[in-house]
Amino acid sequence: MYKVYYKSKEIRFLPENKTGYPFEVVKIKPGDSKDLWEVFYRFITQKNQDVLGLVSDDPGRTFRAFSLNFRYLEAAGGVVKNPMGDLLFIFRLGKWDLPKGKTDRGEYPEQTAIREVEEECGVSKLRIIQELHPTFHVYPIRDGHWALKKTHWFEMSAGRWQQTRPQTEEYIEKVEWKSPYELNSVLDNTYQSLKDLISSFSKSSNKN
Repeated sequence: MYKVYYKSKEIRFLPENKTGYPFEVVKIKPGDSKDLWEVFYRFITQKNQDVLGLVSDDPGRTFRAFSLNFRYLEAAGGVVKNPMGDLLFIFRLGKWDLPKGKTDRGEYPEQTAIREVEEECGVSKLRIIQELHPTFHVYPIRDGHWALKKTHWFEMSAGRWQQTRPQTEEYIEKVEWKSPYELNSVLDNTYQSLKDLISSFSKSSNKN
């Protein structure tokens, strides 16, 4: 299922479901990018609605049509775990976040993810374990235009405990390892897309 985030709001691209969904849905004709923009803009200006379902018989095509309204960007980042099971977080602009950044020309997402974690956190000797589900979010850029950013995520191992160093020129105030028992405090003050990513990752790790 495709999900797109805007601040605390979430748009889900869904198949038709005879049993219904527990939130407002709008039936969409796949491929109609203009209608999708109008539905999107109406949704983000409503104060009391956090989730919207866009229902069609081809959610993938509907998502691709939706994407045509935005400038497409790519980024990558890491969910980094040390041997004690702690996860690596940065604190930036008043919220907990995961290290990530835009992909440079010619880079593979794996290269971007490792580079950004090293630069933002001051750690090294990282190893990619597996690729995780990407996240998508939209935001205004300039001259009335909007961007849709796809962030590739990778589970990484730091190998051993390392001293961290925040990249202050990127407005990162601190870098901390958080134990599984401290995750609730992180989830209380992070972005909705990362809440879903971290929760999903933690549940998956607990099963292994």
